Amino acid sequence: MAAGLRAHPRQQGRSAWYPLPSQESGQSTGAGACLLKPGNREMNMPDVLQDLAQELRALNPDLLKLTETRDSTARLLEDLPSRFSPQEVGNTGSQQRAWELIGLLHLHTGRIHEALALFWRLYQHMLAAQIGGQRVHKGMPLVWISDCFLQLRCPVHAKRYLLLTLCEDAIEGKGTIPPDFTGAYFRLVWRGLPDREFRRYAARFWELASADPKAAMYPEALLQRVDDDWLTEVPSATEAFVYLANESYITWLLGQLGESRGEALGNL
Repeated sequence: MAAGLRAHPRQQGRSAWYPLPSQESGQSTGAGACLLKPGNREMNMPDVLQDLAQELRALNPDLLKLTETRDSTARLLEDLPSRFSPQEVGNTGSQQRAWELIGLLHLHTGRIHEALALFWRLYQHMLAAQIGGQRVHKGMPLVWISDCFLQLRCPVHAKRYLLLTLCEDAIEGKGTIPPDFTGAYFRLVWRGLPDREFRRYAARFWELASADPKAAMYPEALLQRVDDDWLTEVPSATEAFVYLANESYITWLLGQLGESRGEALGNL
């Protein structure tokens, strides 16, 4: 396997691995460039982009063509939710992977804001798949959202979404997360969170999820119920006025008003 690549979720299980953006290299196609240049892809793209494009071409060539346009994100944010149902992207499979690949193609060509919008929409679509009461594992978009915020120099937001990823992985693994099978471990531990703290949070998230399965549908709910010892970063000026409100979670909290002895109101 090429350097810098790791098995994606369908091969190894829980949250996303695959190629990691290099904040240091700052590689990009340049201002104003199209995401991919038709007729010259294999020669000009780095190996990672070539691998991503080839995989997307095999899954859905029409979607690859959409990524080649300058207004790709605006068009994809309309196309993808209608093309794939929440249930389809809620299950590990070709539809979920195609959406992930599209986000990664934008992420690895320096279109970070657009990648963030694509992964955020995927997260919301996965949440919609839970309406029937069946929990969906949502670690993949959350870990990529974290990477987007890291690239945008929003360290607190990046850390928070890693904790949300950890929450999802902890539920999937019933409190135990093997380091080699998740994207959360190396991102958190290699950046300073002690291994014992990682395992403590994993066990605590599973304990909370077991006690309240309805709240466990939303990792934000469980994160609000643990301590904030993980929050060691100082907010940057960039992220001071940035916050993505999870409308699905807010709607759920509003439905709890009057039934939770003030807890829902406090979390709002």
